[in-house]
Amino acid sequence: MALAAPLAIVYAGVYDVAATRQHTPPVYWMLMTALRHSIRAHAAREAPHPPDLTSPDLADQGLVLYHQHCAQCHGAPGRAPEPLGLGLTPPAPNLIVIGRDATPGELYWAVAKGLKMTGMPAWEFRLTDDELWAVVAWMKAMPGLAPVEYEARRGAVTGSAPDEGSTP
Repeated sequence: MALAAPLAIVYAGVYDVAATRQHTPPVYWMLMTALRHSIRAHAAREAPHPPDLTSPDLADQGLVLYHQHCAQCHGAPGRAPEPLGLGLTPPAPNLIVIGRDATPGELYWAVAKGLKMTGMPAWEFRLTDDELWAVVAWMKAMPGLAPVEYEARRGAVTGSAPDEGSTP
C-alpha cells in the first residue's frame, strides 16, 4: 500500500522529467545520496591501483584531456561551464571540489564508468586506461590552481592563448 502513491504519480506522468526544471528536493537528495554511496562502494571494489598521480607530465596530459572532454560541462578554474553543461539536470558538479574531496579510485571509477541519468558518459569506451588516470591526476592537481595559473598552464601545455571570456 505504501507504494500506491508513488506508483500512481509515476503512471499518471505527474512527475516532471523536463531538464529545464530541477528535481524536487526529496528526489534530488535520493539521487545524489545514491550516487555518492554507489561510487564509493563500486570504486572500493573495482578501481585499479593508481599510478603516481603527482607526475607533472601525467597531470599535463590530463589537463589537455580535461579541456577537450570535461570543461564544457564542468567548467574549470575561472571558467563557467559552456551552455551545453548549463542545460544538464542535475547540473554537472564543480570538479575542483570533487577533485579535492574524492579518492583517486572514486574519481577513476566515475570517469571510466559514467553516471546514469546525469549526462556523464562512460569514458572507458573512449579513453585508454593511461588517459583515464591522466584525467584523475589533473583532477587532483586542479584544486590548487588559481584561474590565472590554470590559464597559464593550459596555454603552455596546449600552445594556445586563453579562450575568449576566460580569466587572463
